[in-house]
Amino acid sequence: MGKVWLTTLFLHRESLEPIDRDLANALTALWRLPDATLVGHAADGLIWGLLRDGDLSLAPNAPKLRGETLLHLRLFDEEEELRLWRTGEVLGCCRIHEAETGSRYAAYRDQSYELLRDPDPKAMPNDGAFVEMRGRAGERHCPPGSPIRTRLRVRHYFEQNPSTGLLRTAEHRWLGLE
Repeated sequence: MGKVWLTTLFLHRESLEPIDRDLANALTALWRLPDATLVGHAADGLIWGLLRDGDLSLAPNAPKLRGETLLHLRLFDEEEELRLWRTGEVLGCCRIHEAETGSRYAAYRDQSYELLRDPDPKAMPNDGAFVEMRGRAGERHCPPGSPIRTRLRVRHYFEQNPSTGLLRTAEHRWLGLE
């Protein structure tokens, strides 16, 4: 293997108030950009969604977006990511994005991971906004489609141990589907 060139990037993590109200309205109020993809896990299933110009739509077979059942969620695009996660009865929330200042990391080129396979065009709703697919382990997904995107693009951020020189993955950010 040849040399690997890393880029220095600064990542800003902004802690936000825990969410204890209507999740859909809270997410659209917190999101600062026009569009985003939503992926979350709830006690009653997998949630896929799409935010377009302040309008959040969920996949037809997704469970309702409820604070009582949500385990974790990511609302993301190329520029930033909003994360929610459950700690006991509280939903924590933060925004992560690259900035001029913040935590300093080394980053390699973006990685792309196969997330889904076997699209079923017959299962697409009439508007074509979502398409039913199977995950690598056979689980049922309904990501935003048209065109059908089956890979998740991620950027990893590395920290170097000062005493050993070894790199470890300190953070990662979801960038989009492709």
